[in-house]
Amino acid sequence: MRKSFFLLLSLILIATIFSPYIVKAANTKIKVAAIGSSSFDRGCNNNWGFIQLLQKTLTNTYTFSCKDTSLSSMGIAYFLDKWKNNVKGKGYNELLLYAGLNGLGNNDGLNAYKAGMETILSEAKAENMRIVIVGAQPFKGYSSWTEPWGGNLVTNNQSLSQDSRVDKYIDVMDLVDKDRDGKIDDGLSGDHLHLNPAGNTLLYKAILEQAYGGPSSVSTVNPQGNNTVSVDTIFSEIKLEIKKPDTKINIPGLNFSEPDIEKMKITDDAGNVWLTIPYLGEYIAAVYKYGIFIISLLAVFGIISGGITLMTGGSVSSKSADGKSIASGVNAAKKRITMSVMGLIIAVTSYSLLYLINPELVQFRNLRILYVKGEPFSEKEDVPDEVSNSTNGMENTSKLIIQTNVPNKLSANENPIPYLIGGLPNSIKKCSAEALQYTAQKLDEQHICVGSCHCAYTTSHFLNYIGCQIKYTASAPDISNYAKNLNWIETEVIKDSNDQNLPIGLAIMTDSSKKNILHAGISLGNGAIFDSSGKLEAFNKVNKATGNTCPPVRKVKVGENNQTVSPLFDIDPNNSNKNCTGCSLIPSESPITGRWADNPLSAINQPFYGSLIQGTGYGDSCYSVQFWAIRKSASAASEFNYVYTPTEIK
Repeated sequence: MRKSFFLLLSLILIATIFSPYIVKAANTKIKVAAIGSSSFDRGCNNNWGFIQLLQKTLTNTYTFSCKDTSLSSMGIAYFLDKWKNNVKGKGYNELLLYAGLNGLGNNDGLNAYKAGMETILSEAKAENMRIVIVGAQPFKGYSSWTEPWGGNLVTNNQSLSQDSRVDKYIDVMDLVDKDRDGKIDDGLSGDHLHLNPAGNTLLYKAILEQAYGGPSSVSTVNPQGNNTVSVDTIFSEIKLEIKKPDTKINIPGLNFSEPDIEKMKITDDAGNVWLTIPYLGEYIAAVYKYGIFIISLLAVFGIISGGITLMTGGSVSSKSADGKSIASGVNAAKKRITMSVMGLIIAVTSYSLLYLINPELVQFRNLRILYVKGEPFSEKEDVPDEVSNSTNGMENTSKLIIQTNVPNKLSANENPIPYLIGGLPNSIKKCSAEALQYTAQKLDEQHICVGSCHCAYTTSHFLNYIGCQIKYTASAPDISNYAKNLNWIETEVIKDSNDQNLPIGLAIMTDSSKKNILHAGISLGNGAIFDSSGKLEAFNKVNKATGNTCPPVRKVKVGENNQTVSPLFDIDPNNSNKNCTGCSLIPSESPITGRWADNPLSAINQPFYGSLIQGTGYGDSCYSVQFWAIRKSASAASEFNYVYTPTEIK
């Protein structure tokens, strides 16, 4: 009987400790399937995307699954395919569906959308799914916009907003086009089609409040081009995730502290930032105290039970003539009392005993999580230098151009880089390897194009931005001489020897005689180069990421000797929407200025000739638009002949 009683008490203690986890494991989250176009792709695959923000806020109750939104330019046919093959009959509770934009340019497309949406909505309701429709955004100003397309988009939105099967319709037009001019409002898009971080935040807040019944707590993302992720930004996002644990069975003495990010954030002597989570320590401490209480209670019960046995020993065992049973009962009672007292002493003095053995044994420390900075570069990839329509290993080609405050005309020697990515963070040492790699990565993510002959212009501004002081210049020979005069460390590039293991610094390209300077860039190490170039690798990477806003590349014959120059761009001077506008973030330095070649040496049929502003060109030697990008193809570094490393960089 006593064994069964003690076993029952043990089971109760174990159940008390572990039941919060058991109950939580039994809870299931609501599964939401998201089907949409490239707008949903950005919402799914960027940390500022509206679907990612919804997942962060509703992580305890909802699971959002994006259905391969990256290839959705096919329109309603794509939506139907994803519905039938990835969502229908898969156990989803809700459908987050984009109203659609692609394919609405004519009446046939509008009718196809009506039929396709009818199928999806009917079958979703047959599965008792909750349906949330995200209306399509206006896109007047985008290169492919037409009046009929814009009208059909509005018609399709209105039809879905009035459908009784739709549980919640999110009016995106009302959200991002306040003046109803058919365009996305300033500051919410970089290409008149896709919402930027600020636009995604607005959409996230609207969906959260209208469809999920809760105010948002994510601060608006800065739309001004400074997409530097600071530690404070990380902690502001973490704040959404942290709340007091909700235990299903209360443990006496367990009172979790209120979450306070400022108190949880600590910085050690080495400058590392830690997030300390107190709840595990508080839980263990409460279980420890509760365990002491249970042990003490059992000990007291044992003492009382032994005392009763001693007091009633004679009467209980009086049936035994030889007295042995009486002695046995008394001895057992004494032993029980002795063991109970010893257990009680150990229980109440265990803290002191553990502290004497090792003070660390009684320290219920907080769980500490280190904020780790991501490395700017992945391993280099061997990609052919000229691959048509290649993204050259870029993992996410849907990154959106962010609005900037770059003036329409920069003053002489004014650096555009702070306008594009903000200032260099104080945590990064100036003129260091980290500063160089950080800046290259941030500029690569902006997808920038400029006019021709901007290599030295770009390189000198880049080096000055990171704190490696060198004279501003638009001349590659001049910047090479400046580096030599500063006694920067020279490394000669030897193809198939050290070209894939070069130091970081200023990279210089010469002709075969190594006397004439042709080009300048930045060596990032490991065979990677950041520069302003017209290489197909850079063109394909930037053009793809910015929505294919540039005209096709073509080789042309120029000059009296019919010299082949590549790449050049077939551009209609009368159509400003085809001037690579998707990557023009520096107005006075970019193709959006609309300057055209006007002499026979430029190219046949006057293809675009670059901005040719004062100080950035050498006349007839400059032919193509250039792109700011990290190039990691096998031949990128081997194109150069020398690298000059600033003496400050170790």
